[in-house]
Amino acid sequence: MACRLGKIVRSFRKPSGQIPKAAPDKAQAKGIDVSDHQRDINWPQVAASGVSFALIKATESVSIKDAYFQPNVLGANEVGILCGAYHLLHISHPAKPQVTNFVDAVQAVLSKGPVGKSGLLHLPFTLDLEGVPTAQGAAYRSLALEWLTSVHRAFGTVPMVYANLNTWETELTSGFGNYPVWLAEYAARPAPDAPQWEFWQHSTNERVFGIAPEVDLDVYCGSVQQLKAQYGVQSRNL
Repeated sequence: MACRLGKIVRSFRKPSGQIPKAAPDKAQAKGIDVSDHQRDINWPQVAASGVSFALIKATESVSIKDAYFQPNVLGANEVGILCGAYHLLHISHPAKPQVTNFVDAVQAVLSKGPVGKSGLLHLPFTLDLEGVPTAQGAAYRSLALEWLTSVHRAFGTVPMVYANLNTWETELTSGFGNYPVWLAEYAARPAPDAPQWEFWQHSTNERVFGIAPEVDLDVYCGSVQQLKAQYGVQSRNL
């Protein structure tokens, strides 16, 4: 989803007068998304490589909590990297216990940080939609919307949705237009008819200084300064 200088455009219409959807460039804030797959991360080295934000896995399904969620959030904050948390949805379980799993993990991390607008988690809480079963599309959409509504109610902020281009075009065409988009699309640039994105996962299986395994790369639709302004972040390191 593209930004309009401090304002998010909540629409799938082609933007005008905005930062265009294009291949990542030097003006866009650079980021990564990580989970326990990346194991121990050297966050000072990651920051030195130019990473400004990290979208970090917190939970999955009804009981899986990522063992590296808390150390990742704390480590990234120590070096001024903006953080967000995401949950991987499972269609085999109802929304309520999946929401509880995520909220509990997030609250446990937030309790370790300062009280304030930004705290330790600055970016939108995100629902990760992967492998959406077409035959169960209606049930999956209902489950996802219940999770999004419940997390919005729990924290008072609008969550974001992560999905690839095919999922957006075939399964998320109705009911999701008011949620920020984290788009997974590995072309040189998203297709002209792709949803307007706020975050774009543009590459996978890449190398970043400070992380031994391969990692996904992302960009924000504006500069670091615009990212900070969008989420009201105040930090001595940024």
